[in-house]
Amino acid sequence: MEGLPRRRVRLVVEGAPTRHGAKIFDPATNELLGSVTSGIPSPTLGQNIVMGCVQPHCSAGGTSGGRRWACQWR
Repeated sequence: MEGLPRRRVRLVVEGAPTRHGAKIFDPATNELLGSVTSGIPSPTLGQNIVMGCVQPHCSAGGTSGGRRWACQWR
């Protein structure tokens, strides 16, 4: 076994809450990184938050190579 097939990440989302099944993309390359497992508005943070699973080469914190990720329905 080479390692985990996916990595769980948490993201803060701008705009409407993102729901289960939305795809997580790198907007610069249009590479599919993973998908959203759950999303909900956070009253404490005052922002929408998301949990998702992404490819293991993706860094934590919603970036890949210093670029922000995007969650979209496609």
